Amino acid sequence: SIDVQWYTPGTGSVSCRQVSPNGCDSLVDMNVLINARPSPYITGPAMACQNLNYNYSVVPVNGNLYNWSVTGGTILNGTTTTNLSVKWDNSGPGGITLVETTPAGCASMTSANVQVYMRPTPAISGSNVGCISPLTSRYSVMNEPGVYYLWSVTGGSILSGNGTSAIDILWGT
Repeated sequence: SIDVQWYTPGTGSVSCRQVSPNGCDSLVDMNVLINARPSPYITGPAMACQNLNYNYSVVPVNGNLYNWSVTGGTILNGTTTTNLSVKWDNSGPGGITLVETTPAGCASMTSANVQVYMRPTPAISGSNVGCISPLTSRYSVMNEPGVYYLWSVTGGSILSGNGTSAIDILWGT
């Protein structure tokens, strides 16, 4: 027996000459159809935020089968399609692996690394009772270096602090 690694799609052949102890021989040939292996390339974000959903895909090839797996996240849908939806569960390194198989049984595996970052979990400090008044009310979250804060208010106006960890509001309604 022999193991063969085929390199180029097309037609190949395997020959075997069998020689008996008395010197008689026979030659047998077998033609082999050499199919190309798929070459999938995963597209999608390489950086993600924890507990958010992201989409990944490969270019579809008619008749091919797809089987995705994920580490560090949960597959939401698309396990056997060309489009995968993932919710990243944990911060840190995550990974996606795809095995694409042709109808002839030729398969290729590819993978992509995803860096998952923890999402901030702000808690607003300030009174949950406001008064219409010429005096302002202050609301804040814990200040973290390098973080940008985008506030919005209903029923009042931000007088100062938007973009920072603390704002002053004038309740008007």
